[in-house]
Amino acid sequence: MPRRTVGVEMGAEAIRLVRVTGGLRQSRVDGWQVRPLPPPDRVDHRSAVVQALRELAAAGWFHADQIVLSLPGDQVTTRIVTVPFQDPQKVSQVLPFEIESLLPFDLDQVVISPAALQMTPTGSRVLAVVLPKNRLTGLLEVAEEAGIDPAVVEVGPSALARWARAVVPPTTESGSALAVLELGDASTTLAVCRGGRLLHARTLSGRAGRSSDGDNALLVELKRAVHFFALEERTEVTALLVCGARAGEAEGSGLTGRLSGELGAPLIEEIPSWLHPTDAAGEGDAARPFAQAIGAALRSPEESFNFRQAEFRSPLERSRARRRSVGLIAALTVLALLAGADLFAHYYLKARAYSALKAEQRALFSRTFTDVRGVVNELEQARSAMQTLSRRAAFLGEGEPGALLVLDRLTQALQALPELKVDRITIAGADVRFEGEVGSFEAVDRVKELLRQVESASQVAISDARMSADQQHVRFKVELNFAPPVAPAGNTG
Repeated sequence: MPRRTVGVEMGAEAIRLVRVTGGLRQSRVDGWQVRPLPPPDRVDHRSAVVQALRELAAAGWFHADQIVLSLPGDQVTTRIVTVPFQDPQKVSQVLPFEIESLLPFDLDQVVISPAALQMTPTGSRVLAVVLPKNRLTGLLEVAEEAGIDPAVVEVGPSALARWARAVVPPTTESGSALAVLELGDASTTLAVCRGGRLLHARTLSGRAGRSSDGDNALLVELKRAVHFFALEERTEVTALLVCGARAGEAEGSGLTGRLSGELGAPLIEEIPSWLHPTDAAGEGDAARPFAQAIGAALRSPEESFNFRQAEFRSPLERSRARRRSVGLIAALTVLALLAGADLFAHYYLKARAYSALKAEQRALFSRTFTDVRGVVNELEQARSAMQTLSRRAAFLGEGEPGALLVLDRLTQALQALPELKVDRITIAGADVRFEGEVGSFEAVDRVKELLRQVESASQVAISDARMSADQQHVRFKVELNFAPPVAPAGNTG
């Protein structure tokens, strides 16, 4: 759907309005209006401005996607500064502090915005535009009284650079520039562009055509401004484009021809037909008085230069920003909820799996260790039960002779010596130790002989054989092993 933008030049002696409709391929000027105003020093000037805007609004001229108000250059102060940054956001942040010492105002009394930004090897060259807050507030109050809400408030040189870009296709030649001269109702504005971008702007008070002396003084100031730019930027001005309400008068008085000749910059005469107001097509100079309004209407939504920032943002823009903030908060809330749900589901599933595994482990524990009651810690209780079973297995015999089997074999082997008394028996795995008492040393030898005959017994050793104090018995100690003896390694050859 074509986008419709209305550009309004808030001139000193007239309001000029242009409506531009733009599609995917091209734009066209499809309407224009002029409302004369009394001189600015008249007490009824403000009320006349409000009335003119109300009439235009009542006629439906402000039914558009975007309304752009363009202020004359004499309403602002311009300064050129260099900053050590190339990022536009950082430039905007440091610009007020860089320009503060160059202004006759306090920073809290003005609105500062970069109208042009040129990258340099060490940073950026910035054309800063300064507008007193009381002027901006007065303009917005007038617009509010008239029932309109402009989305953009900009300054004339920016609109003129946009109009020049439409008239003359941008060139990439670094050594040439285009000078746009607007001869307005009460002031003269010079905007120098290169490659379709604004580089330098200066506004001179007084209008052309009032007197020959005034024109001569204006010519000198314009030449000085162009030469200063050429020296500063090392760029030659190679063409001159004249516009504005007094363009015809200046051409008739020979001012524009003299300026073109002394600068060596030819005048651009031809204006593309699509820039002419619809009902003025075919009239060569019909588009020139509306140059600033046309340039304002050609503004792209992506452009950032706008005095309506921060506290001066339009209610519509604040509403849009509020909706964007609400939408962003809602999106972040949904993302947080989704992340929380995912986290909850993740840990819930893990906890559920852990609980199921724990229940299965407890059931297996109960089936395995049926004699254990009051399960609290399956792992620790399983270790304790395994240790108990190991000791029980060691006692009963599991894979090797147990304690009971050892005792049984010893009893069977030694029952041939009824006088033998055994005490202090110790069974540690396959090792057996005990102390015994018999009637003679021959009986001790008999015990050793019998133990050697026990199945699986090896390494039978008797020690500490001695007569008791009453000389009736012999005490001795026995050590034997039930592990099969290791066969000695023999010669293979």
